[in-house]
Amino acid sequence: PISSKNMSDPLKRIVCINLGTRYLGMAAFQGADLRDWRVRSFNGKRSKAKERKIVGVLQEYLNHWQPEIVVSKEVDHSRSSEELDRLADSLAVILKEHGIRSKSFSIGSIKSHMLGEEPISKKALGEELIRRWPSLGHDLRKERASRNSYYQRMFEAVALGSMCLKNLN
Repeated sequence: PISSKNMSDPLKRIVCINLGTRYLGMAAFQGADLRDWRVRSFNGKRSKAKERKIVGVLQEYLNHWQPEIVVSKEVDHSRSSEELDRLADSLAVILKEHGIRSKSFSIGSIKSHMLGEEPISKKALGEELIRRWPSLGHDLRKERASRNSYYQRMFEAVALGSMCLKNLN
């Protein structure tokens, strides 16, 4: 079961989530140390079964990392789908049930955070992140070689963690 109450480690555990109905970007931090980053893809038409599968992946990730706080990319309801809105609601319910604090940031605030006042492009986001966490370099090279922006969701999840760390300090 998810529990953030019985953590033996004094450093804050942060899980970052970039929700999507096709791709899910996730990252986990232990203090300022980036411990995990990944993208999960979900093929097929939108359905209740697919939604349950995505929620199951979220629950597994939260069970594994047992975060004190979950940071997510804000869902823009004017550009969102019904399915994505339901996923965001499901995540909120999970976090509330387990007493896990949460915070969300808009994509605009994420990009501004990464380079100060000048908003950063999606391409430059990955480059800025590998300056901070060089271990992301392999994924950035794969992203550049790909025609679709598969890893972008993961980079945005890592950027969410960076924003949360700045706000905690």
